[in-house]
Amino acid sequence: MAQPSPDSDVPIPPDQPMPAQSYSSTVTATLGAPVKLLIDGRADIYSAASAAADPDRGGVLPARIVLPQGSKLAVTFAKVTGKVGCGAGQPEAGPDGGGCAGGNTNLEPAAGFSGIVDHDATQFLVGVFVGKTGSSRAPAALDFSHGAQGAGFHALRPALDQVFFIGDGQADGAPQLFFVPDGASTLALGIADGYNFTGAPSYYSDNTGGFGVTATVDVAK
Repeated sequence: MAQPSPDSDVPIPPDQPMPAQSYSSTVTATLGAPVKLLIDGRADIYSAASAAADPDRGGVLPARIVLPQGSKLAVTFAKVTGKVGCGAGQPEAGPDGGGCAGGNTNLEPAAGFSGIVDHDATQFLVGVFVGKTGSSRAPAALDFSHGAQGAGFHALRPALDQVFFIGDGQADGAPQLFFVPDGASTLALGIADGYNFTGAPSYYSDNTGGFGVTATVDVAK
């Protein structure tokens, strides 16, 4: 397979075997300058604060954006492309997720990070803001189901260590604003996965494909 590019419509084809190493990128952002990175379909968002992915969950490290210093920052996503496969011959999900295992996500917290709920989709792109020191207690899970928070918000203020929906990063044709919480040093990007996408995070190893992202960190207007 050709070297994946974040600019491709399908940067990591979900119908191709995945390598042992992670495709996920780590980039350092500067204010106002777009960065591009890849997110491996096996990217374990719950390994966001670790030097190596948790072997029991079967995934790889998530992608990471090292954030610039400053206050009142926000992240926007100009472009999110790609598909994630749900095991051999199973449905493929775009950035906003799909219907793998019934299309219901209801994950518990793990490794100090919150769970996440979306009763309408699975395998969507998620993020979590990580600080230099971890939380002593995982934040509450956000619910992105249509009857709750939903995915069509214009702005979101997640807490440190609170896993949140990104999807394609757009609402009503405009980029959504993801406000950076105080103390955040990194934004990790990955997938929220588990057995049937419920309970404890796990079962990353059978995922294929991945996403390409163009993101910008800037002072919030």
